[in-house]
Amino acid sequence: NDFLTIVSKGRKMDKSIVHELAQGHVYTANKAINLKLVDKLGGLQRAIQSAAYKAKLKKYTVVRSAPPSIFSKFLGGEVQSKVAIKYPAAIETFLHEVKNIQWMLKPGLSTYMRMPSEYGL
Repeated sequence: NDFLTIVSKGRKMDKSIVHELAQGHVYTANKAINLKLVDKLGGLQRAIQSAAYKAKLKKYTVVRSAPPSIFSKFLGGEVQSKVAIKYPAAIETFLHEVKNIQWMLKPGLSTYMRMPSEYGL
C-alpha cells in the first residue's frame, strides 16, 4: 500500500490506476512511456546525467567498480565473506566447476558431457 501511495503521488496518477498497473506485468519501453510509468528512455549515461542535473551538480565524477565475482552473484557480500572464511575448500571447488562450465560453453567446442556434481556446505 505504501508503494502504491508513493508511486501515485510521484507519477501524479490515481492510486487505482497504479494498482492495476502494479500486478507484476512487464511492459516494453514504449508502453511504459504511454502508461506514464517512465519519463524518458535512455541508458546508464542518460540516467547519470539526469541524476546529476536533478542534484544540481555542475561537476561530477563517475566511478565504476569492478564487476562482481561469479561467487558474489550467488551470495551477498556479508554472507559471501562468512562462507568464504568458513568453507574455503567448498568455494574453491565451486569456482573450479564454474570455470569448467565456462570452458565447455566456449564457441566452437564439440559436444561435451559431464556428470552432475553436488555441493554441500
